Amino acid sequence: METMASQNQVFYGSLLYAISLIWALSILYKKETKKSKETYWMVIILALPFLGTIIYLLKHYTSGKKGKFATS
Repeated sequence: METMASQNQVFYGSLLYAISLIWALSILYKKETKKSKETYWMVIILALPFLGTIIYLLKHYTSGKKGKFATS
């Protein structure tokens, strides 16, 4: 019986997930100041395994850049 994914694909997929999970959680603990927001994002990251980390990383790197370099 042939499997849908080879052992290499499973290994590299798991490795990619673990790296992105650690990356997202480290950014979450450094940047979020409100405990409720931190808990909310942690639940999303852990409940939606790969999609949750991608959503948080996209949110982190796309938000806040508009007002960061504005001059008054």
